Amino acid sequence: MDPSYLGVPSPKALRARTPPPLRVLESTGSGASYAALRSSTRPSRDHKHRHHKSPNAPLLERIQRRPKLLLGVIAVFLAAWLVWHLSADYIVLFRFKMRDRAYEERWVKGCGLRKKPLLFVRGTNEVAVVWESNCDREFELRWGVEEVASAGGWMSSRKVKVDKWEQSKVKRVRISDASNTHYAYQSILKNLAPGAIYAYEVSLPTLLDTTLDIKPPDTPPTPLASHSFSWAGPSTTSAPPTLHFATLADNQYNVRTFHRILLALLSYGRSLSPSLPKPHLILHAGDQVQNPHNLAQWQTDFWEAMTSLLPVSLGQSTPILLARGNHDWDSTGENAYTGGSPPRADWLAHRGRRSRDKHVGTYMSYSPHSRCRILVLDSNLDEMEQREQEEWLEWELGRKEWIGASLRIVMVHVAPFLEYWDRKAWTEGKESQWSIFVRLRLTPLLSQHGTSLVISGHQHAYSRGFLPHSLHRSYTTSNSSTTLPPFALATAHERGWEKSSPIPNTIAEEGTVYVICGGAGGTLDEDLVERWGFYERSLRGKYHFGWVGLGFAGGAGETGRVEMKERAGRVYEVQGREKCRPGFGVTDVLEWRAVGVDGRMLDAFRIEARGCSEEG
Repeated sequence: MDPSYLGVPSPKALRARTPPPLRVLESTGSGASYAALRSSTRPSRDHKHRHHKSPNAPLLERIQRRPKLLLGVIAVFLAAWLVWHLSADYIVLFRFKMRDRAYEERWVKGCGLRKKPLLFVRGTNEVAVVWESNCDREFELRWGVEEVASAGGWMSSRKVKVDKWEQSKVKRVRISDASNTHYAYQSILKNLAPGAIYAYEVSLPTLLDTTLDIKPPDTPPTPLASHSFSWAGPSTTSAPPTLHFATLADNQYNVRTFHRILLALLSYGRSLSPSLPKPHLILHAGDQVQNPHNLAQWQTDFWEAMTSLLPVSLGQSTPILLARGNHDWDSTGENAYTGGSPPRADWLAHRGRRSRDKHVGTYMSYSPHSRCRILVLDSNLDEMEQREQEEWLEWELGRKEWIGASLRIVMVHVAPFLEYWDRKAWTEGKESQWSIFVRLRLTPLLSQHGTSLVISGHQHAYSRGFLPHSLHRSYTTSNSSTTLPPFALATAHERGWEKSSPIPNTIAEEGTVYVICGGAGGTLDEDLVERWGFYERSLRGKYHFGWVGLGFAGGAGETGRVEMKERAGRVYEVQGREKCRPGFGVTDVLEWRAVGVDGRMLDAFRIEARGCSEEG
């Protein structure tokens, strides 16, 4: 019998490894054939008509077939985003508080940095590096100039190497506390060169047994902190034509908001230029903490926020120019957490007095550029100390650094013309006296010597206005806005100086711009306690920070330029330097932006000041 008759392949076919022809059995009755049944039950290979469920189908395809699943996925993502958005601030706060608690309870073993380094400006060519440890040990700091290769900008230069390291003297300050875990350290870096980039390292030398003949290794110890910073100074050649400053004030105890302010600040800087990861300088108008004697506040409310959980090392690599406020004022003059007392060496030499390591007043001067001068004033001094500050201020206003500057900036914590405050504290608590003191004692000197801009805090609301020199005498002799001469108040309300310029939105009158930007975290002020009449822009209920761009002209007849996102709504043409040699006049500019914690612009203005090129 032929095996193929039964559908079995022949031995020859098996050896050839070829499949035999398919033999179809025909149906003998009325039922469907096997081939027909097989054809009717086999799934179609046409993917357009396949509707069966496959475990390997893409997730997106399955979601598209199930609208409820799609809505569920969206709901889960929205819920996760909402939970994170509402809890992110509390996670930051919890992290900062727990780190402080870990050191207080001695859960952290070994010796390390309880507070990472911060940089505080002490003068035109001097900065203090400040940090804190949980143990009483001898720390070392070495520093040097970085050699940099070509780069896309002044702040974007990349590190190559440091040819020569120098050791800097480190001062240890024992902070009195029950846990014995607070040891502050300061190291002063002097004779800084404008435009240079400096690297510094903080390290803890290895303890060696002095009874053994063991020599320390030639290599330095592993640094606990290693950072670099750029220094802006009064150079006529290497200083950049554009500088960017951030301005802050009154963060106090609200670290959750302060952290968001810093994130918004860095984001705004990056939006101006990818090569600007952080500002060249931070201007802080005071009240870093609520209580200067509360060590936990220094740790959690200021230090951690400035050095942790940020996209860049902000505080470790950006010098801070600080005006002390009423809440962070150190009456002892130690200033352990802010770099000590400014030296004011030139002033003491002028008076024939020796330099002191510790004094109460923190007023000082600083020039980030040869055509820009910044004075930092105190608003917390007693009568004797205030008289000395006024003598120093008169001397500073007569120096060539101030007279030769086109852009003249003053920073003082308490604004001379406050408008918003807590009404009860203002009237019954006599807190209006701080503002009176600054207005009657300091502002007359500033207005007489061509101050371009006064930056203040204290008021937890934003205000910006222009006061012409013709009204300063009336305003700086009044105890409150209610005692202003009627003519002066009417003139301020009329604002004739806005109408006299042929250029729209431009004020060509000689005067001073006053800005209050105390919105970095403290409880916002809502009560209107004064009406001075000259403020053009006032905002309540908005946390905010300020951004300053300085543009310096390169040559005679030129105008400085600063690239900003938004166009300035108001332009002030101020006097600047009075006299230049013919053909050497320039125009330098200051661009100001007030930005909310949500990144939205709240205010924008521009100051144009006459100056002289370096040859004039």
